[in-house]
Amino acid sequence: MAAVTRDDDPPAQWRATRPGVALAVGANLLAVAVAATAAWTTTVAAGGAVAHAAGVLQDRPRARRIGSLALLAATLAGVLTGLGDVAVLAGTALVVGAYDAGERSASLHSHAPAAGTWPLEARRTAWTLAVCTLAAVAATLLARAPTTPAPGGAALALAGGVLVALSLRD
Repeated sequence: MAAVTRDDDPPAQWRATRPGVALAVGANLLAVAVAATAAWTTTVAAGGAVAHAAGVLQDRPRARRIGSLALLAATLAGVLTGLGDVAVLAGTALVVGAYDAGERSASLHSHAPAAGTWPLEARRTAWTLAVCTLAAVAATLLARAPTTPAPGGAALALAGGVLVALSLRD
């Protein structure tokens, strides 16, 4: 069975070559560095980062989702391997930023393949990371109060929000 192709665009033009790809890959690499506390978390994180990057470059939504979820799982599993709560929150924020940058890059490339979108993509990624960082700082401060749960619980709540956002995205 032949692959379905667009008649007006050669396949080479489908690949995202936007600055968002660099932002997504950079955030993925930082998240892998955070999750690299054991051999198995490093392997899962690196595999997820590669799958996400390939999904962004070749506009494959399933690869982007699976890669992001694998990277998120490896980051959250860092709690089991001795990773600190603040590092787990930072890694989770990086995964969310990478996913958002990748989605934005693929979306913009499909709608405006020739347009220069660096300011838009950088601003959007900065906002996403700022919101995630603010949420992580707030969770950490709340966790320091005597009667609140640990930041690891806040990371799991943030991860739950990511999963809900992924399920509602389409």
